[in-house]
Amino acid sequence: MITKIHMQDQINNRINDLMRDDKLSKTDELLQIFISLTTVVMFLIVGVHW
Repeated sequence: MITKIHMQDQINNRINDLMRDDKLSKTDELLQIFISLTTVVMFLIVGVHW
């Protein structure tokens, strides 16, 4: 059986991991926006050409 303290440690570790990932999420978000816009532009170009 998992003890209460062990579960709290797991939660605290997960919160710390998520807080550290916040620094990388800005670049991930920008990359996602760039890829989305590139995909939309490509479909518009193909649609106009077709």
